[in-house]
Order: sequence, then C-alpha cells, then structure tokens
Amino acid sequence: MAAYSTAIPEKSLRVTFTWALAGNVIYSASQWLAVVILAKLGNPAVVGEFALGLAITAPIVMLTNLQLRTVQATDTGARFAFGDYVALRLLGATAFVLAVAAVGTRYHGATLAALLAVAAMKTSESLSDVGYGLLHGRERLDRIAQSQILRAAASVCAMWAVIVWTGSCLAGIAALAVAYWLTMMTFDLALITSAMGARGWFPAWNWPGIRELFQMSAPLGLTLLLVSLNANLPRYFLEHYRGVGQVGIFSALAYVTLSANLFVMALGQAMMPRMAQASAAGAAAFRRLSGKLFLMAGVVGALGLAGAALVGRPLLDLLYGPEYAKEHRVFLWLMFSGVIAHLASAAGYSLTSARFFRAQFPILLAVCAVTAGACAILVPKLGTMGAAMAQAGGYAVQFSCSLAYLVFAMRRRSRAPT
Repeated sequence: MAAYSTAIPEKSLRVTFTWALAGNVIYSASQWLAVVILAKLGNPAVVGEFALGLAITAPIVMLTNLQLRTVQATDTGARFAFGDYVALRLLGATAFVLAVAAVGTRYHGATLAALLAVAAMKTSESLSDVGYGLLHGRERLDRIAQSQILRAAASVCAMWAVIVWTGSCLAGIAALAVAYWLTMMTFDLALITSAMGARGWFPAWNWPGIRELFQMSAPLGLTLLLVSLNANLPRYFLEHYRGVGQVGIFSALAYVTLSANLFVMALGQAMMPRMAQASAAGAAAFRRLSGKLFLMAGVVGALGLAGAALVGRPLLDLLYGPEYAKEHRVFLWLMFSGVIAHLASAAGYSLTSARFFRAQFPILLAVCAVTAGACAILVPKLGTMGAAMAQAGGYAVQFSCSLAYLVFAMRRRSRAPT
C-alpha cells in the first residue's frame, strides 16, 4: 500500500472550511429568508405551498442526482471523466422533470404553480451541482461558495422585489426560479469553462462509462432519497391530516433548526476529500478526522438547543410573528431533533468518505419506516408536536445504526490483509 501522510495542513483546511461555511450559510440563509418573506408578506398557507413544493421535489432530485458530487469529490484516482458525470446528470435531470410532472397531476391551483416553480429551481440547481462536484474534488470550495452567494443574493432580491411590485407571492416564487437559472447560465458556466475549456459542460456519452458510474452511484442516490424522504415525511402527514397551513408553520420552525446544521455540513464537505484519503491509508488517520467531526457536530447541536430554550419564543415572534411563536414548544422539540440529526449527519459523512455506500441504504430504509410509523400515530393526535417528536425518533435510529456500522466496518477493514 502506498504511504500516506496523516498530517493535515490545518491552515489550508481552515480556509477551505471557511469558504464552505460561508457558502452554505449564505445560501441556506437565502432559503430561510424566502420563507420569512412569504410569512411576512403572505400567510401560513403560502408558506405551506412553497414548503410542500420543496418537500415533494427534494426526494426526487436526491434520487436522480445520484449524489454525483460526492462520487466526484472522493474519486481520488480520476476513474471517470467529467463528461461522464455531465452525461449522467443530464439523464437524471430529465428523469426528475418527468417524475415531478407525473406527481403534479394530483395538485392544482396555487399548490401546483408553486410546485412547478420549485421544480424549475431544483433543475437549475442540479445542473450547477455537477460543476460543483468537479470543483469539490479539487478542493476549490471557494469557487462553489462564490456561486452559492451570488445565487442567494440574486434569488432573494428578485423574490422580494417581485412580491412587492406585483403583490403576488406565487410570482415571487417564480422569480426565485428565474434567478437560479440566470446564475447557472452565467457564473457557473464560466466557472467550468475556465476549469475545463470551452467544451467543459459537454457530455461524453461514453455509455460503458456512464453505465458503470450509474451502478456505482445508484446506491448513493437511493440513500439520499431516503434521507430526504425521512426529513419530509412529517410534512406529508401534516398536509394529509392538518392541511397546508400546518405544513407552513412546521416548515418555518424547522428552517431555524437547519441553520445549526450548516456548520456540520460545511465541516463535512471540507473534510470529506481528506477523510477519503485517510480511510484508504489506514483506520487511525480516519478515526482522528471523523472524531473531530462528531465532536463539533455535538457541540453545535447542544449550543443550538440551549439558545432555543433561552430565546426561542421571542426569536420566532421576531422572525415570523405571533402565530408561529405560540408553537415554541414544537420548536424546542425540533431543536432537540436537530442535535441528533447533526450527529447522524457526521456519521453519514464518515460512511461516505470511507466509501461505505451500500450499507447506508438499509439503515435509511429502517429510519424511514420508524419515522413514518411514528408520524402515523402521533400527527393525527398531536399535529406539529407529533411531527417533531416523530422526526426526533427517526434521527435517533439513523445515528445509532450508522455509528454502529461505521465502528464495525472500520474494525473489519483494519484487520483485513493489505
């Protein structure tokens, strides 16, 4: 086995992490601000329509994206050409559009319009993501962050301006999608052109390579489908039993909890290429890096929960209004769920970095079953509180099972002959 230095250049990692954190924070803040704008200028039903559009499209796009960015970032041997990734992503984007069109037949009116606008937004995001994968593998998270920041600023400004101008929240959601496409067709296209040349975005249509890449990434796509499905199951049950307004309230509260996970996401993305190298080199180097990730995830979650306990109600009143603030007990449950989610996310990054792709699918399948069962029991009786409690139970199963498998698999790998 080739020698590998376990020394981590801390300054370089800090710079990479800082860019990843900045990009994720500002990008996610823009999505959060979109919800705040809809809550302030609209009503819970409008927020619910937007949130339901996200909840419907998210699992589908996670499946059709096949998590190619992660495969690219951990492809340390350059096994596949960039054109192979582009070709497979174009096929996946086509499948996504067709799937959303099929699901959209059960909706109508404002809900259908919001769904189609969100689908357009996600399609653009998917095409940009394959370029992000190339940059991620080269540890150019600064370029990715610049694209995210530009997209965030353009989309929020466009949404606010159009709603103020037209008085229509649906028109504002459509403006959000237009801003996404303009960013992809200008800034992101220029990024890949500078990295790969004028033909950088062109697909290779190397069918044997595409088939092999699909077979490798399909388990990741299925895994991410289940991750997204698990996160959105409470919204589906709330829409069925309590209506789209309750979906809006639950989603607005949940967006606050997502802000704490940005730190974990940024750290995981920054560390993932090096964790992949450390995993290939030996268990000791990998354990040190993954241990740091778990520690920071736990600290961030605990701080977020403490903050929610101290200032949760006035914070919700300031952000959304009194109709949301009265659900502060649900907010506390969601923050508690977030602590477990952060730890589960750290375990997921560790499993992916070690390229334990297939093992994650049965774990997430069990998690979805637990969350769905808990929602079926708790949501009809407790509404948003039941949804938050069910989500916490699902994340607890995800964390415990992922950690147990990670420990088992790394011990087995360390005992394997080299």
